[in-house]
Amino acid sequence: EDWTRWVAACLALDAFPIKKTSKRGNSRTVDLKKQLIDLQVLDDDAVREMLGGEYDVPIPRELQPGTACLKFTGEYTCEGGLSVDGMLQMLSSVAGVTIEPLHSHRTSIHLRKMTPPPPDKLWLTNITRAEAFMAMERQWDESARRRGSNRGFMGASGDVDGRNAIDNHKDIAPR
Repeated sequence: EDWTRWVAACLALDAFPIKKTSKRGNSRTVDLKKQLIDLQVLDDDAVREMLGGEYDVPIPRELQPGTACLKFTGEYTCEGGLSVDGMLQMLSSVAGVTIEPLHSHRTSIHLRKMTPPPPDKLWLTNITRAEAFMAMERQWDESARRRGSNRGFMGASGDVDGRNAIDNHKDIAPR
């Protein structure tokens, strides 16, 4: 087998879409290639260096014929993380053979500070319009204030029974 060629083919892929099913049974298409940062074939010396000479994990000291020790770096995105099974799916498809894992060993997890998503300008525009409309309604519709309508309140001052009336309007019974 030519592991180096297969790894290079994986890294050269533009996309590798697969279907993932959630716990609820919903399926969606996920591109595994976007989650792959790096993939390498390690020789015996590289394995020893990576493990620091400690073989407390069940990895043979010498690679057996037909096997390879691979190191991949994946990224966790909103679509999930690149798993060993996902990596093997990608590798099997470019190799044209079924590749099965003998052992997987996580050596490290690198974390970085999360960056907030960009603001949703459409949502901000709509919520601003809604607040302006409700303020006008409170100002000019005296009957709505007297009958205790749950419309026109978004903040703590408009809480009904300690809840925000605009968010819980379906739960609030008319008085």
